[in-house]
Amino acid sequence: MSSSAIILAILFPLCFYFIKPKNKPKDTRFLFMIYYASIILSIFYDVSKDIKSYRSIDEYSVGSFLLFGALILLALYPLMKLRPIVNVNSKLKLSKRNMILVKILVYGNFLAVLYFLPSVIEAFGLGAEKVRVDVLQLEKGSILPKSIFTTLFVTFTAFNPLIIVLFFLNLNNMFKFNKYILGLASLSYIFNSLAFQARDGFIYYIFIFLVVQLNCYGKVPSILKRKITKKQSYIWLSSLVFLIVLGYITAQRFHKNISDFFNGIIGYVAQQPYTFAENYLIRSEYDNFYGPFFRFPIIWPLHNEELERTMAYEWNFGTFITDFYNINGLFTCVLILLFMNFIFRQILKNKHPLGYIIAYSLIIHFYISGLFYFRLGNMLGNTYIIAMILMSIIVSKRIKFK
Repeated sequence: MSSSAIILAILFPLCFYFIKPKNKPKDTRFLFMIYYASIILSIFYDVSKDIKSYRSIDEYSVGSFLLFGALILLALYPLMKLRPIVNVNSKLKLSKRNMILVKILVYGNFLAVLYFLPSVIEAFGLGAEKVRVDVLQLEKGSILPKSIFTTLFVTFTAFNPLIIVLFFLNLNNMFKFNKYILGLASLSYIFNSLAFQARDGFIYYIFIFLVVQLNCYGKVPSILKRKITKKQSYIWLSSLVFLIVLGYITAQRFHKNISDFFNGIIGYVAQQPYTFAENYLIRSEYDNFYGPFFRFPIIWPLHNEELERTMAYEWNFGTFITDFYNINGLFTCVLILLFMNFIFRQILKNKHPLGYIIAYSLIIHFYISGLFYFRLGNMLGNTYIIAMILMSIIVSKRIKFK
């Protein structure tokens, strides 16, 4: 067991507890818990056996782990401003212009599912290990066809968290739309990730759905809660199916022995503190940072060339904190987090329902995907962040609850 991880596991929740307000929103507490789960699991995770190039767990200083925890807490601070996305006794009524926007996003994600389906079938036929090793790593290819339609539909999947939120509202009679089209559209990123035999699509879907449910449950009367739970029984059944498929992909990718399978599961969320510590130690010593174009190519377009990342500490999961640190060190990381906090706190002040829902979708997308890495740290992701912020502002003047 790592003594550094144990110390962080003790101090991390204590610090979170003393952050105001004391009565934190349920969805805020859940998002905190998924990061805390990473810290807890890291205690029982022998990273040097799973990732051979990493050093022994005893070689990681307490300081690097505490720094990781402090940066996570700083990053989570905007979540204290989360509030219920809807009044459960009202219905979301959109203006014609805003409904056109929603329809474009919904039908775009719906068509994306149909477009990805043949590639998903092909990927399952090849098997997870062959897809991940032979196709993606050795051949540096893709199961998805090279086409402008692939680019288009992958772009639509970036808005998937917003579709999941709308599907939840639709499921509970808070938003009127065809539930079958909206439900299938909400699966678009799962189908996208399955084409690469990746597991993150399932994790994102389950986590986002849980966060939205916790957000709404804070104001739902007990009688209505029972009705919602009954309606959502098939959603929880779907989640069980998701977990079975997730286990199947994990078993194919880590099938050599039971130890590999166990590390393949626990390491998915337990390697993050070690990856940050590894980057912190190596980059502090050699001063080999990536620069701003690494995760923010939209503000540095002349230097957005693809980086060759060959070492394990460069591409393993380390949360978005590791990606921000790798730009230019600790000072730059803190500046980015402070700027991010300011932007998030501003857009969460949006009083208009759809504008707030869009802002909320962006923020939970950022934090849930950020448990692994800064998934929005590419040209498409940067554009998506700007688009969501602008959308939350633009639609705000054209929507009301009745």
